[in-house]
Amino acid sequence: MNYLIIGLFLQILGDMLFAQMMISENYQSGKVVDFVWTIALLFIGCSAYFYKDESKLTIEPRTAFFPTLKKEFLFPYLSILVLSILMMESYDWSLNALSFGWIMIFLLIIVRQGITTSKNNRLVLKLNEIAYTDMLTKLGNRAAFFKETQYAMDMSQQDFTFILLQVERVKMFNDVFGHQTGEKLIKEVSNRLKHTIDMNVKLYRFSEDEFMIVTPHKSIADILLLNESIFNVLQPTFKTSDFELNIIGHIGITHYPKQSISLEKVQQHTAEALYQAKQYGNYSFVIYNNEIESNLLRKLEMESHLKNAINNNQLSVYYQPKIDLTSGCLVGMEALLRWEHPKFGWISPAEFIPLAEETGLINEIGEWVLYTAAQHNKQLQRIGFKPLLVSVNVSALQFQNPHFCSMVGEVLAKTKLDPEWLELEITESIVQNIKESFNIMQQIKSMGIKISIDDFGTGYSSLNVLEQLPIDTLKIDKSFIDRVSYNNPSPMVKTIIELALNLELNVVAEGIETVEQKEILYRNGCMIGQGYLFSRPVDYYTFVDFLTSYAQSNVTSS
Repeated sequence: MNYLIIGLFLQILGDMLFAQMMISENYQSGKVVDFVWTIALLFIGCSAYFYKDESKLTIEPRTAFFPTLKKEFLFPYLSILVLSILMMESYDWSLNALSFGWIMIFLLIIVRQGITTSKNNRLVLKLNEIAYTDMLTKLGNRAAFFKETQYAMDMSQQDFTFILLQVERVKMFNDVFGHQTGEKLIKEVSNRLKHTIDMNVKLYRFSEDEFMIVTPHKSIADILLLNESIFNVLQPTFKTSDFELNIIGHIGITHYPKQSISLEKVQQHTAEALYQAKQYGNYSFVIYNNEIESNLLRKLEMESHLKNAINNNQLSVYYQPKIDLTSGCLVGMEALLRWEHPKFGWISPAEFIPLAEETGLINEIGEWVLYTAAQHNKQLQRIGFKPLLVSVNVSALQFQNPHFCSMVGEVLAKTKLDPEWLELEITESIVQNIKESFNIMQQIKSMGIKISIDDFGTGYSSLNVLEQLPIDTLKIDKSFIDRVSYNNPSPMVKTIIELALNLELNVVAEGIETVEQKEILYRNGCMIGQGYLFSRPVDYYTFVDFLTSYAQSNVTSS
């Protein structure tokens, strides 16, 4: 643009000199005025030649490119054309060598600019393709989804259904087989989807392992059919040179504008529905509703507070007594974690323990529970109560921690609790990896700590594995105890008790709520029980009062 300004200035200066010489009648061809005009033309030509270097390249939508092109490039040519007319007018339309030179330069500038513009157009189209196309699948990418969908929303009153499909385990396949295999898998899924969806349905690759499907609003029945067809095309295995890989997918769905009023909400709600779908197993889908969002917001808020729950004294350990069904004596207690949230109140462990495992907080929380339970048990001994066995639950993730055994030893050292008064309760799922589980259990047993299998009967323990493990106790799950009555003595409960006794293991029945259940369990050989019949879980200080009153009642009864 600077070249153009200088050129126009020199052109005007030359015209003024020419006018003055004509008035004084001393103009001569080839003198200063012609030189000034020539230099002016040179600068004007340079303005066209160097224009591309002075402009910044921006990728605009193709619909907006050509109006900008006309506005920015027509002005210099129109200026030159006007100046040319004025120059020829000054010569009384008598063309000479200078005039022909001017016309030739003007035409060359136009040709040069035409070539440059053509190249720029091709470059812009190529950049648009790169910006809005996924090079692997040749589908529109995330940017294309936002651009095209927003345009469709703005230009029509049509309702849309958005389907977010996630192909599971792509990252794992990349790590194990290499990115080339992962890319082939995504390309295969893309090709299958292209041959499945209708012509009026738009398909985008939304992220590394996600596809977004945009379709005119569909009924629930139509959505069910579309989801079924999508999952069906995923069912055939993906074959590599050495393996056949199962393609697993989940789907989250939302509607515009009924549920999601903007493109940002569409993205948020499909992701939330997809997250919920993953909780229901493979090839599941969920249609977004307001309850999903409130549940996820609750979960996120719980997650943020759970990190500081220990420091803020929101966590506490409650205790439920274990009773000898023969003598009625109190022989132990189970430590149970409780969380009183400042907003949501008391939160069930079934809700926040999985959250702690998911966020990696379970090791820190588990260590705190173990330390608190051991410390409280030691305090009970110091104030004069007879020693009790305290049982502490251990999650599978804690058990897999390579520092778990050393952590348990450190807790016992700090609290000075004798190991014989500590029992760790593990689930059946932990013992499936017999080799690794056996080694850890042996270390725990060598420390003098007891081990029990919690919720026995709900998992899939092999009897062969059960016989090999260094365990002390089987705990019958409450779901079995609930079915026990005089009319239904439950052969399964009797079988578990007999199995434990044959293996020379202790048996604990949890969830005893009636005298009837207690008597049937006792007749079948179960020696220890816990449940609401004896006491609900209570905090430490209430448990101290319970021990005192329980001891006094036993003395009175004896």
